[in-house]
Amino acid sequence: MKRYVVRLEAVERRRLKELVSTGRAAAYKIRHANILLQADESKSRPGWPDTRIAEGLAVSVRSIEYLRKRFVEEGLEACLAPKKRPFRRWRQSSTAARRPNLWPWPARSRRRDTNVGRSGCWPTGWWN
Repeated sequence: MKRYVVRLEAVERRRLKELVSTGRAAAYKIRHANILLQADESKSRPGWPDTRIAEGLAVSVRSIEYLRKRFVEEGLEACLAPKKRPFRRWRQSSTAARRPNLWPWPARSRRRDTNVGRSGCWPTGWWN
């Protein structure tokens, strides 16, 4: 038995059919509208099983389950809107902070004589 059952009202069904028939919307909105129309289990008709919807619309069964859950918990508008994803700001830092330290000695500083041995190229003391 399905955990989340989609039952569309007449107004919602009409809006989804109009969205699909005009085809003037984002592809994910049209796909979500088709999934909800096929999954609708109203009194007049039973809904399709998730496997049949997945085969017919070339989507995974799990995405149909997620959309059913989202419809029941958040409503039709949430299903037709993109998911709210947390915004992550990229910190601008030095390249040394962004990459892992793979060397056995500390990174070379801007001063020429720091972290450098007598020859000018190899650090000294890291093997002691």
